[in-house]
Amino acid sequence: MDNRIYAVFEPYPSPHTLSMDTITQNFTQALRKLRSDKKLTQEELAQRSGIDYKYLQKLEGQNPSSPTLSTLCKLAKGLGITLAELISSIPAEP
Repeated sequence: MDNRIYAVFEPYPSPHTLSMDTITQNFTQALRKLRSDKKLTQEELAQRSGIDYKYLQKLEGQNPSSPTLSTLCKLAKGLGITLAELISSIPAEP
């Protein structure tokens, strides 16, 4: 007789599951708000963060790319906040 215990974990949709497009759009809105709250231009934030100005424009634009963890760290530093504060500013709702 087989005495092993098997568990089957089936993914199920969570009410808080968001698509990558939604997460990226929420990040774009949060980044724009944080930057404007700090009264920084895109050029100023790019310079403070050590990232390319054109890349920051793309992050805040209509068709943004997903930033890397390294970029998120640089942006947080440029905004004068922690990475945790930057991440927590991203809305969890569509």
